[in-house]
Amino acid sequence: MKSLTLITFSNLKMLSMKFNFTYLWSLAALLMCCTSCSDSDPAPTPEEDETVSLIATLENERLWESGDEVLINGMKYTVEEGVGSAAATIKVPRAEHYYAAYDTGTGTVTENILSSEFTSTQNVSADMARPMVASSVTPALSFKNLLGSLRLNISGDNGTKITKIVLTATSGSNLTGKFSVDLAYEDTPMIEWTSEASSTLTVDLGSQGIELKEAGTPVDVLLPAASYGGFAVTIYDTKNGVMLNEKLPAIDIPSGETVSTDVTYEPGTEQVVYLKAKVEKAADGSDFIWNSGSSIYVNGEPIILYRGEGTADGEFGPCLQADSYYASTSNASIDGISGTQMRVNIPAKQEYGASLTTLNPAAATSTSTDLNFRYVAGVVKLTVSGPHAVRTIELQGKNNRRLAGDGMINMTASDFALSLNADASKSITVNCGKSGVSIESGHDFSFVLPAGDYSEG
Repeated sequence: MKSLTLITFSNLKMLSMKFNFTYLWSLAALLMCCTSCSDSDPAPTPEEDETVSLIATLENERLWESGDEVLINGMKYTVEEGVGSAAATIKVPRAEHYYAAYDTGTGTVTENILSSEFTSTQNVSADMARPMVASSVTPALSFKNLLGSLRLNISGDNGTKITKIVLTATSGSNLTGKFSVDLAYEDTPMIEWTSEASSTLTVDLGSQGIELKEAGTPVDVLLPAASYGGFAVTIYDTKNGVMLNEKLPAIDIPSGETVSTDVTYEPGTEQVVYLKAKVEKAADGSDFIWNSGSSIYVNGEPIILYRGEGTADGEFGPCLQADSYYASTSNASIDGISGTQMRVNIPAKQEYGASLTTLNPAAATSTSTDLNFRYVAGVVKLTVSGPHAVRTIELQGKNNRRLAGDGMINMTASDFALSLNADASKSITVNCGKSGVSIESGHDFSFVLPAGDYSEG
């Protein structure tokens, strides 16, 4: 048992909890092999098959272009043979397994893990990276797209020009943020998001906007290939008109394919307001800083940052005027309000080094346009030491106590009275990465979990 510290909004509490952790052992071995030979032994000759001609094929009729670079088993190659076709031939060292990534933008590959980011804002005039990955035990790679495309056929009055589209996944699925993909996949590559990922995406159409037609104007939005439970779309025009959170149905976005849906732009006539938002300091004393992709969820609807990027004082809107505003920073709150009960989420998988301000949901209630957010959960800090490096740490409570997942808060309660769902996780895992984190001199690890009394362990 270890002595831990539970930090809630205003108190510090000592407690003990059960924990499990996985060690990454650092081992070194020197293998020496001695052989003998006689004069009759044949002299060694260079291997004729040290390299192979690898065939790299792009899916969905995508073609290799001149100057394209591809990363195979950690080495970069420029495509020369096969430009203009879907299949390129690349000479590479023979290997037992081939791992590859293509068109990754600023992404990097370390130990066969692709780390990259989908930006929170897409500009229709910019050429975005469309990452593809491949994995095979033979020198024949079939690259798969990580993204698909949603084509919004937006119709409206002729001459109306729209400048911005904000798309939010109503199921809470992530659309933007940092992610990783293990290239050692078998059938389908899986995107693993960090805790800071967002379910909101902005499409910038330029200050001049694009003109709508009654028959529809297409706008393509790149999205991670996945099945989505639906979207809320907000559209702005050049005359300060806005259509707030028009709902779109469930949509499947296949890898590398484009799926179309129709949207009719009808700017609202309701009174709108802008809300000022500030979050209390986190348990580690850090400030909550709003960024360009920040969203809050007010009365169940996503509202994006209007101004205040890079500061602790954000202004969000437009938002429909109401008598009371129930707000949350958790994307689980999208369409997740019933009366004064609101859905929030504590991640069961938390990344080492992630800001506590992004892991811990915050909530606020107000009858004015000023929102003062308070954190819903607390933080346990665990100090671990030993001659090892830690890759993962799992925290468990006794008596099958629920620690993470979706739950409901009571917006009228002073402490929000978080109650996790019956299917919530009974453990929290902090992932420290493939290389692990050294604990030789002792190291602190923090876990966000429901505030409360953990005297039973």
